[in-house]
Amino acid sequence: ENKKNYEEAYTLLTEYSEGEFQQTVTNLIRQGKEEGLFRNDIDEDSICKFQFNRIKSIVEDEIFRDKPITDPIYMESIIIDLIGITTIKGHKLIVTKANEIQNEII
Repeated sequence: ENKKNYEEAYTLLTEYSEGEFQQTVTNLIRQGKEEGLFRNDIDEDSICKFQFNRIKSIVEDEIFRDKPITDPIYMESIIIDLIGITTIKGHKLIVTKANEIQNEII
């Protein structure tokens, strides 16, 4: 369903190689570490691989098959992932941004 309804996102994901994704996410994690948002002890390569495969599995309908991409479960899964790799400073930013997104949706 997501693959069908979000064909443009699926195409973008398939064209965006895992290597490109890893470079982008690694740079973001490094910047976040410098800013005190991400924990210093996280393994950047493992986080990148996990996130790439999670996003791919969502777009390819391997998980949450019966739920549209607009379902709150997707936002919850992102928040849970981020809480695990961020500092308290990062947690506060996540809550702020999540609330902003939620308010835009409502």
